[in-house]
Amino acid sequence: MFPYLACNATKLSLAARNPIERKILSMTSRKFGAFVYELAKRRHVIAVEQQAHGHTADIDRPLTYAQMADDTAELLRQLKIENADFFGYSMGGAIALELAVYHPELVGKLVWA
Repeated sequence: MFPYLACNATKLSLAARNPIERKILSMTSRKFGAFVYELAKRRHVIAVEQQAHGHTADIDRPLTYAQMADDTAELLRQLKIENADFFGYSMGGAIALELAVYHPELVGKLVWA
């Protein structure tokens, strides 16, 4: 069973690895498991599955990068994470970029692949 957090109008699925102090959020699918495990050797990794992706259901609202960035910002607030580094692949990179533009206080470093 995967944990979920209610963020705005959706419930985001997430997985956490390695409770080291510096956080990195992976804005990618859990299909990147091997990569996430490598990151987790040095960082606390939280893999987020966005609206209509992976284990997170779709809901009746527009599916936009801005909305998913807002969901991620809410997720960080609920987890009491003031600042994190982000790795995003494809759509996850676009969401991380939106997060950096509209919630810059939450973003340390950003890698878009």
